[in-house]
Amino acid sequence: MQYREEFAVAMSEVAQGFISYRRAVPGISLALVAGQHVLIEGKAGNGKSELAVSTFSMFTDVPIFRLGVSAMTKLEDMFGQLIVSLMIEKGKQVRNIEGGLLTAGFAFLDELFDLPDMILRGALLNVLNERIYMSKDDPILHIPLHTVIATTNFRRLTEAIKAVMERFLVKIRATPVTNYIDKLGLTDNYLEKRAHQLPKLDYGGLAEMRALANASPSEGGIVMSEGYRLLHTHILATFMPQAEALVREQLEPTLRREPTPDEIGAVLAPLSQRTDAFLLNLSRANAVLHGRDHTVFPDIHTYEYGLLTIGANPELEALWSETCRATIPTRADDIKQTETLGRLAEGMHTLRDEAGQNSHAVNVVAGQAPTWGALQIQEWLGKSRRGHATNQAIMQELRAELPLLAPANDSTMSLTQDWPEVS
Repeated sequence: MQYREEFAVAMSEVAQGFISYRRAVPGISLALVAGQHVLIEGKAGNGKSELAVSTFSMFTDVPIFRLGVSAMTKLEDMFGQLIVSLMIEKGKQVRNIEGGLLTAGFAFLDELFDLPDMILRGALLNVLNERIYMSKDDPILHIPLHTVIATTNFRRLTEAIKAVMERFLVKIRATPVTNYIDKLGLTDNYLEKRAHQLPKLDYGGLAEMRALANASPSEGGIVMSEGYRLLHTHILATFMPQAEALVREQLEPTLRREPTPDEIGAVLAPLSQRTDAFLLNLSRANAVLHGRDHTVFPDIHTYEYGLLTIGANPELEALWSETCRATIPTRADDIKQTETLGRLAEGMHTLRDEAGQNSHAVNVVAGQAPTWGALQIQEWLGKSRRGHATNQAIMQELRAELPLLAPANDSTMSLTQDWPEVS
């Protein structure tokens, strides 16, 4: 059995051992493969801590750091004590990092938002995202941190917490089990101690999957077609305004006024450039889990785990499902059209510096596309740089697939002529 299959079996055991988190376990799997962090929020007594510890404990040969934090937690508790002899002899503040967060592969932080804002924003951000630790006298340290799972009973809306929340790509709301069958399952799991009988996995295999999910195609990583990139941008541009409108509609009856951006952001985090990029890593992780060397359009379904807090807002989850159903092409002709438009968007960029009429040509093509309607593709032209020969090959392929692009003469600059604008 290949490692990814062993991993899938192990995570299915996690889902069965933690019934109230079955909906969220696929997101935890993706986070582990992509090397992202997970935040689990909810009231005490729902198994948040046990889920985190049990998941990490499946992996062998990797150091795990565990800390229950509080308002009294200090930097020393996370990053190690200062070496007193160096302070006395040389006046330098250097830490003994062994056994702390900075040498761990996995970390479990219980009640994360009890931490003082100084630690959350001042020390934790670089550790979580860039995997580096910086201090006055220590050299910049690149740390081996793979994934953090943090828990919290509440959210505090401070600037520090908003910044830290963004580092936790996968967010889960712990919800109590209410239906009769699942309650019986909880009883069985407790009596059989199922959460303590999870299979063991070699951490090295997970590290290899993470490296593959984050490698560029030139490094042997997952290939992402131009059509996929275009669909990625289009579906986010479609979903986010609708989701914000839905949250506004949900909040207004309670607030009896227009909600502020912060109030909307507490329910639906704004889509930052960092999150936008990390969503691509979720889709590549999904490709790795399915043994593919490339992404496919349905991988976009995984973005739910990075856009929403799973279990917190069923209406948002339903909106995402409907957006995917309406947007992701499934018919062969629509798939081909999407890939063609993706190649067009990439190829047109190399001509943009030579003439300013490309947007008109793109509008004409978009107006002919049955799946996309009047999609304004020119907003996505700024991604890629290609050589002239490659660009010409792309243009020839596009002309063959989209007769609209066939020029009246064989001018190499035919796409830059003054095309009529599509209203």
